[in-house]
Amino acid sequence: MSTESKVIIKDATCDDAQFIAWAVLSAIGHDDKSEEYRKLLPVVTDICSRDNTLYSWRRTRVATVGGTVVGCLVSYDGAEYDSLRPFTWSLFSSKEGENLPPEVVAANGIDPKAGEYYLDSMAVK
Repeated sequence: MSTESKVIIKDATCDDAQFIAWAVLSAIGHDDKSEEYRKLLPVVTDICSRDNTLYSWRRTRVATVGGTVVGCLVSYDGAEYDSLRPFTWSLFSSKEGENLPPEVVAANGIDPKAGEYYLDSMAVK
């Protein structure tokens, strides 16, 4: 198998934030060709580029093939959930009015607890 066709899994960097945002939006059912996705992408990319959110690049592993990111997994210790959730979800709106629908926010009722490791969002292109 050539190096160019190997799948390499590694820690994400801040430069991966837009790909991570795509994965998070895909996980909550947004097609990347929709108008809603286009409006939300900058908001969610900002969330993923921060250090202190549930969907941070710091909590993400990416899969690459030939140096191109092709997949990712956002995951975290359940002990972090209660402290990170309020701030993370407060960011899911922007000055321009691109907001997650209330039913999506309400459906995010999963509460990982200390001692659990939560696999949150995963997507592969």
